[in-house]
Amino acid sequence: MESLAAALGRVTVQIVAYNSREALQRQQALLAQLPRLTVIDNGGRDDLAAWMAEALPQARCLSLPANIGFGRAHNLGVTDCETPFALLLNPDCVIQPEAIVQLLHCLEAHPDALMSVPALRYPDGRLQENHRGFFHTRGSARGSYDVPAGETCCEMVSGAVLMVRVETFRRIGGFDPWFFLYWEDEELCIRARQQRLAVILAPQATACHVAQTSSAPSTRTTFLRHYCYTGSKLYLRRKLGEGLPLVCARALGTLLPSLLSLPWLLLSGQRVKAVRNAARAVAVLTAPWQLRRARSAALPSQLWRD
Repeated sequence: MESLAAALGRVTVQIVAYNSREALQRQQALLAQLPRLTVIDNGGRDDLAAWMAEALPQARCLSLPANIGFGRAHNLGVTDCETPFALLLNPDCVIQPEAIVQLLHCLEAHPDALMSVPALRYPDGRLQENHRGFFHTRGSARGSYDVPAGETCCEMVSGAVLMVRVETFRRIGGFDPWFFLYWEDEELCIRARQQRLAVILAPQATACHVAQTSSAPSTRTTFLRHYCYTGSKLYLRRKLGEGLPLVCARALGTLLPSLLSLPWLLLSGQRVKAVRNAARAVAVLTAPWQLRRARSAALPSQLWRD
């Protein structure tokens, strides 16, 4: 029987980090067990490379001078990947080596699959939604979330943990470089389906996802998250062929409530909600410029100055 170490040798675990040192420190013991680990420091300011050199000497740290976005950073890492499989892992996800091997075996058993994903759980053990239909084809609201008993092809899966077949991922172009953050996983799943590549949920493997703890909390991080989420969703709808009048109507439906609520949120001291609504409004107001960009979205840092 193949050893755990031999199986892990066929997988490069790849993490895109942005001020994520604390998140990685919490799982240092697990990361130290991985023979092939690449961390892409996406313009962070927390001296991640220095910590990794001491704590994770077997790992490779690729330090970028600026934050180029989640998908683009993963694309860059996969370009130099030397193993046939790569596990794209969020800093706020914890997965055991045995579960990584289960995802690997799933892809090896299904050569027509692009990627496999585990069942996700919250730290308290509750299931976290990790597969569903595409948002533009979803029907009526469903009941409580559950996972199938065995491996299942899905329309859409979360990008928190993705085991990808490297050669196929490269061939289809990886993540769409337009997306800076959010919705790039759904767009990748849509392209996979168009090219008859399976996306498989492997519930025998599990991972713990502590959502939105990849980066140290700050006003800037809150702004960028909501800015990217709103703008990326508008772009995806447009890319899928939704008519411009409907996209504009959706944009106005986000803009007006966000702007109208800002004075009250500021006066009542609800700073986090005010930042969130301001980010949504800015995303809509800059959408006409952003949606015209064919290759990549402008870096959100161009809209937020320290």
